[in-house]
Amino acid sequence: MLRRRVGLLFAVVAACTDSNAAREKTDAQLSNVVLIVVDTLRRDHLGCYGYERPISPAIDRLAADSVVFDNATSQAPWTTPAVGALLTSRYPTELNILGDRSVLPDGVETLAELLRAHEVKTGAVISHSFCSSRWRFDQGFVSFDENNIKGHKGVTSKEVADGAIAFLEQQRGGRFFLWAHFFDPHFGYQLHPDFDPEPGLVYQGPVKPGVDVKVLIKMRNEGRLGAEDLRQVIRCYDSEIAFTSHHIGRLLERLGALGLAQNTLVVLVADHGEAFGEHDRLGHAKTLYAELLSVPLIVRDPRRPSGRSRVHASSIDVAPTILAALGIAVPASMRGRDLFSSVPAPPVFSETSRFNRLRSIVADDYKLILDLESGNTELYRTTGDPAEIRDLSNAEPAVEARLLASLREWVQDSESRKTEKAEIDLTGTEREQLRQLGYEDD
Repeated sequence: MLRRRVGLLFAVVAACTDSNAAREKTDAQLSNVVLIVVDTLRRDHLGCYGYERPISPAIDRLAADSVVFDNATSQAPWTTPAVGALLTSRYPTELNILGDRSVLPDGVETLAELLRAHEVKTGAVISHSFCSSRWRFDQGFVSFDENNIKGHKGVTSKEVADGAIAFLEQQRGGRFFLWAHFFDPHFGYQLHPDFDPEPGLVYQGPVKPGVDVKVLIKMRNEGRLGAEDLRQVIRCYDSEIAFTSHHIGRLLERLGALGLAQNTLVVLVADHGEAFGEHDRLGHAKTLYAELLSVPLIVRDPRRPSGRSRVHASSIDVAPTILAALGIAVPASMRGRDLFSSVPAPPVFSETSRFNRLRSIVADDYKLILDLESGNTELYRTTGDPAEIRDLSNAEPAVEARLLASLREWVQDSESRKTEKAEIDLTGTEREQLRQLGYEDD
């Protein structure tokens, strides 16, 4: 009922800028799905989203043959709630994911569990502890390869692609769902010589490949992270994207070589983005600004022409879109929608409970951020101010009041749907690994 009321209130038009991309589905259903999740990948660092550096050719080739969503938003700015929302189509509050010890509840049906119940073979190759079996993300997977969880200094894109390719090569008929989670763009950022976006640049400053993010934050706080140092940080980050894109390309090429591409839905999405000084931040998890929540979402459906969509899309829409492509009914418990349906796009909600209890709503070309503790709000236009620099909360009080009322209603509804809290006790080793990744136990 809440989604219906809010959707009617804001009447966001679900329209594609390419009229062909808005074409209704054919009657035929697909058999297979490849879900590619790239950790910490900013949308605006991909060529298909306008980035000037040619660092993502394989992803850009996928985009050229896909529907590219220009306004996709993650439900959270860090991995566990973001991927939890992606794989369940439920909001983080409903999943009761609050901090490092929060795990995916057993009582929530995952996309993999639903697909497995429909005789779809499920496999995953992951590389981040926050979506590992320890954090209960193996629910519903027949095959769950987590051998590539190697921490913040590990380099794993080749091995993730190798494992995903091995899964594809094992398919002998029947339907399958493959989730490949690439971690490398997450800090610490490595500089790959064969994928250096500035190969002629000689840098002799303090930023070293793989540096602990806490060191970078300390340098910034002490005024020791200058413009050239930040340029080097971004150089390493872009190198990680280039390296990851290359190995995603290997996976997609093998999908085609095996004759599977024409019957397989391919979805590429990021769990969240990354801050490089915007809003005086480095890293992620603590805010709800665009640099953390604006994610790429690329959907290649071989039954559909390529195009671009301006519709407001969410991570929670991925699972319903996958189910619809396979001809499987979307459960009423899922909060998202099939992105290719004619259902009007509702407002987009996001949240974090890491260090701050923040909630946000995107609707009517505006974004409102609410601090649940202080009650403070920030209001931005999503058009004309994509970097969210100009706070309009004092300039447009009527818009603020309208969005705030809908956001508070959603907060109450999400709280009412909250599952029983599921947590684990972290070992000393796990605490240290998370500290090195820039997290702290809450």
